Amino acid sequence: MRYRVGQKVRLLHESGTGVITNLIDRHHVEVDMGDDFPIDVHIDEIIPVDSGENTFLGASEEIEERISERLGTTIKQLGTSILDLSLVVLPKGDRTYTLHLANPEPVELLFTCFIKKGKKYEGIASGVLNSGEHFKLMQLDIDELNKLKSFYVQVLQFLPGAGFPHTPLQRELDWNKGRIQSPPKFLKLFNAEGWPFSLREDKQSTDIQSIKESEFVRIKKVEEAKPREEGEVDLHIEELVKKPHLMKASEMLKVQLEHFRKMLDKAIMDNYASLVVIHGVGEGTLRKEVHKVLKTIKQVKSVEKGDLNKYGNGATKIIFH
Repeated sequence: MRYRVGQKVRLLHESGTGVITNLIDRHHVEVDMGDDFPIDVHIDEIIPVDSGENTFLGASEEIEERISERLGTTIKQLGTSILDLSLVVLPKGDRTYTLHLANPEPVELLFTCFIKKGKKYEGIASGVLNSGEHFKLMQLDIDELNKLKSFYVQVLQFLPGAGFPHTPLQRELDWNKGRIQSPPKFLKLFNAEGWPFSLREDKQSTDIQSIKESEFVRIKKVEEAKPREEGEVDLHIEELVKKPHLMKASEMLKVQLEHFRKMLDKAIMDNYASLVVIHGVGEGTLRKEVHKVLKTIKQVKSVEKGDLNKYGNGATKIIFH
């Protein structure tokens, strides 16, 4: 279980709940129980409180004021429908929607955000998101929104003067048009109605209004995509440029390697199980350069010869982790 500053927790072997004010190390956190003496607790001794039990992030205004004073930051409430880092979709007119990243947590966030269309990912935004703020990612019409397959977000949290280095949170939110067919909720931060979707990996947050209406917004926890079929890239110069006879050997090699790196990155991003690189035989220069690049790519599990019956000695097969 991953915990974060500002998260409400319950003690397993004692009565009471509190709020995490510091991540001491990978096994211990500091918890404010509402008195003047925060305690150090092993993570096996606490459990997260379901956000459905709370009407806001944190335990009380008194505790929040103490946390803010100790951490030098202000915990801002984004309304009862936003309890975690969230993707928020807001209607703008009849057929247009704006997409926002909202941060109700008392930490700064460094983020990158991608969308998936068909089989391809596209980077749409990156930046720093402070506590209690939101960031407009993009604007789409209803047809564009319905064509999306998923949203992919990478987040690195930072709290000045507290905590320890974390690995980035990676979250992929599957998307379909059914996401916004439920009634929208009023969001205090935007002073408008919209749909919030939690991006946290732990138990999905449920807003208070939906509990009252017995409507639960459920977001599927990201599952590692299954590797797809084998890819193939042909580096013969005749396949890459129209007039190769006008090029020098060094120019050809540069074009071939640039195309190879581009297709290698695409295969990794699209989660291919393997990639066959057709480099030909010749003097072996292109093959050597290809193998040199592969030695620097951590996603490469192994390298072997391509199918001899299909490619002869002119291909290399790359197996990914």
